[in-house]
Amino acid sequence: MLINGQGGAIMYGWAKFVLFVLPTLIVLVSIAIYYISGNRR
Repeated sequence: MLINGQGGAIMYGWAKFVLFVLPTLIVLVSIAIYYISGNRR
């Protein structure tokens, strides 16, 4: 497994991107579901 040069930088950037975006997406989706289910009552 190569973790040097540009490939490693890309993998590290993707890891940071996923770790940052995934929680945000989960929160946004849960809020959207909460509002949709709340509006159906």
